[in-house]
Amino acid sequence: MKLYIAQATCSLAVQAVFNELGLSPELIHYDVFGKTTSDNVDFANVNPLSYVPVLELDNADKERVTETIIIASYLADQHPASGLIPAHGTRERVRMDQLLTFVASTFH
Repeated sequence: MKLYIAQATCSLAVQAVFNELGLSPELIHYDVFGKTTSDNVDFANVNPLSYVPVLELDNADKERVTETIIIASYLADQHPASGLIPAHGTRERVRMDQLLTFVASTFH
């Protein structure tokens, strides 16, 4: 997987989840001011909204997922034994989603 990140942004939260899971994605650094990436890809083609994080999956379509909460939740859901996030459909998961959304919308 590729993870597009930028210095001093919320993409650091997704990197923390990768670290907790013991996973090492290919990190692609995005310069938000220069609009360049460390792999010289036109970032407008990666994410037309021009923000990180962006997770590029290893599937055949190289599907891309955006939004810190969505990526972090997706990664944790792929590794349920890690205990990083409650299971879907539980009250605990609703509370976790509620907290993550509050933090993202209020503190970000």
